[in-house]
Amino acid sequence: MCPFTGDIDGLAAALELASRPNYLGSPQVVRDVITPLFASKVGWWLHLQDPSMPALSASEVQEVEQRIASIFAGENPEYTAMPWRSVEQLGQSAVARFNLNADYCAGESMFFVMLESVSAVALAINSLLKDYLADESGQWSEAIRQLHELQKFVESVLLGTADVTHPGKTLSDFRWQSPEVEEEGDVEEEGPIDPHIHPCPNDKGQVVHIKHPHTATPENTWSDSNAIATFVPGGDCPRSINGISCESWENPPEGQEWDEVDGLMDELEEPALDSPIGLKAATGCVIEEPDGRVWLVSPTNEHGGYKTTFPKGTLDEDDDLSYQANAIKEAYEEAGLQVRIIGFIGDVRRTTSVTRYYRAVRMGGMPVDMGWESQAVHLVPINKLAEVLDSPYDRKVMALAYGNMKPE
Repeated sequence: MCPFTGDIDGLAAALELASRPNYLGSPQVVRDVITPLFASKVGWWLHLQDPSMPALSASEVQEVEQRIASIFAGENPEYTAMPWRSVEQLGQSAVARFNLNADYCAGESMFFVMLESVSAVALAINSLLKDYLADESGQWSEAIRQLHELQKFVESVLLGTADVTHPGKTLSDFRWQSPEVEEEGDVEEEGPIDPHIHPCPNDKGQVVHIKHPHTATPENTWSDSNAIATFVPGGDCPRSINGISCESWENPPEGQEWDEVDGLMDELEEPALDSPIGLKAATGCVIEEPDGRVWLVSPTNEHGGYKTTFPKGTLDEDDDLSYQANAIKEAYEEAGLQVRIIGFIGDVRRTTSVTRYYRAVRMGGMPVDMGWESQAVHLVPINKLAEVLDSPYDRKVMALAYGNMKPE
């Protein structure tokens, strides 16, 4: 006798339920339902750091929470509930797992219990992000990982699999945990986290949100000397360009070590920098490739009013670096490149600084290793620089380096 004979009707009924649209026994359906809650909370915290970022209003967030509660309470006809979704089963599990007040929820409707559950999860997300921001050693990648773990736990409770996947765990176990050792590895792609986050936090350890990210150009632009190639943070990169290796710079200098970095041109004769009182001294590089292209950077969120510019930066008084060392340092921090200086171009006075530019060539590094100050790095043919550089200061640099060029 077939051991399953007596359960055929039940199995058929279960299969029929699972075949219905928006079945709440499907992990993907459950994830899609609760993701807006996580997205709205993360979006709000990003908005607090950068008010120009859009965020849902309090009433819109409340609508999100009520919609999720109605779906899991079985009140939304667009979704098919699992048979066990009742106050006695899912309701009691939610009360225990989400640390709800059992006496307060006793005798209440399924919608009431689900709304309390959603509110508890929302508070947990807020608490985790608040503690992350208060942690000086906190890293955004770790916050993302912990948010994903929290979301997986919530999914397991709503799917009824928490006893297997998260035995003994409750919502209170998913608080911000400051990692003792920074873990390496990629952040999971699933989840509600905004995709336009720079992989590098700023100098204060804060999240850097890219409002209008660039798109990397196709691979054929990497080797086409007539094409503009664009690289984005953490994106794809060839193993070499023009026969020069593209590899991350291992153990780049720190602090005063930059004054001893390879690539300095000690024999270069250069005039004194005329820096009037009130104007800061800065240095930068025009980095050239053998195929006739030049490296440019796009400052994150057009900082300083620049869409695209040459890598450069003011001299840090604490480091007290030489002009050449600072230029090499800025090329690495803004473009991810290891360069060697081969000549002097000239000085350009700006609004708040006087910037000295050097001619340089790439020895190594990877453009996709750009720091948080850049949201894209470009390889641009010399005859297209005038199309890309929109600052009058950069056009002066271009004129000093290549003469007065007009856009093609």
